[in-house]
Amino acid sequence: MTTFTPHWQQIQWDDVGMRIHSQTARDVERALAAENPGPADMMALLSPAALPYLEPLAQRAQRLTRQRFGNTINFYLPLYLSNSAPTTVLTAAFP
Repeated sequence: MTTFTPHWQQIQWDDVGMRIHSQTARDVERALAAENPGPADMMALLSPAALPYLEPLAQRAQRLTRQRFGNTINFYLPLYLSNSAPTTVLTAAFP
């Protein structure tokens, strides 16, 4: 079975951190305007330079989410029904 672990271990995380922290506001604007963002765009959006762009980023995320999934919310609600009462229920005796 092939796993992702060998690829993960080959990544130079110090280099990735330096690239993320070297992004500029212009890089963030380019990433926000990208039709199909790639890894470099993700680094820009994760960078400290993206902090002033959180609202436009959130608006784009909301727009894409609604475009792809609509205005739906899914809930998981386990419901257990039984017509039998436990026989070990203790009742309180009131004087």
